Amino acid sequence: MEPTSSLQYVLRIPSGREEDELPLIVVLHGRGADANDLADLAPYLDHGFRFVFPNAPKPFEMMPGYTFGFTWFDGWPADRDSLVASRTLLLQFLREMTQRYPTPRGKVALAGFSQGGLMSIDVGFRTEVELAGIAVMSGALYEQDIPPFRPDLPVVIAHGTDDDVIPVLAARRARRMLEDAGLTVIKLDDTIMPPKYAPATLPRPPRTTTAKAARMKLPPMLGESV
Repeated sequence: MEPTSSLQYVLRIPSGREEDELPLIVVLHGRGADANDLADLAPYLDHGFRFVFPNAPKPFEMMPGYTFGFTWFDGWPADRDSLVASRTLLLQFLREMTQRYPTPRGKVALAGFSQGGLMSIDVGFRTEVELAGIAVMSGALYEQDIPPFRPDLPVVIAHGTDDDVIPVLAARRARRMLEDAGLTVIKLDDTIMPPKYAPATLPRPPRTTTAKAARMKLPPMLGESV
């Protein structure tokens, strides 16, 4: 993992263009996982991007004395103090990433899965970094401290209708609140599988097929690098 003053992270540049100015995608993992959990998806989604996968700051303790993976916050609904602590670290992390890596202005996307999806919305509307969009997969909105929504920031919300960890109702509620604030929300909540079927457990399809499907489903937030 790569160190920063805020969070450790995994870096992936499938194109190998390490010195180039590239659009930046920051992806936040879910509870009980770590920065490596979603990193293998980078080649499937790549079209000349730089991907960073930060590690949540706190070990996840499923029961006293038994920990695995990491967590962005405690409890559900989220414990406010632990969430605010992660929010502060992520805001600093985004600043550090755009200072460390050459990134075109407005070509940063923030995405997250489950807990990471909730943090993506929470941090995405608070960061000083100019974002192209936010993608929330199986996430929710922390309603006890709603961020200042901006109608010009597009959001994608994808959620499994059979999700037994975070119910799809949480995503639909978040979508309604975002739309009520004037945002454009793209929803995908019909065919996405439940979180327990993690991507890492599935056989890998051919890269060309997967990358094509991913580009078809996501809006043109970042465009293509040059």
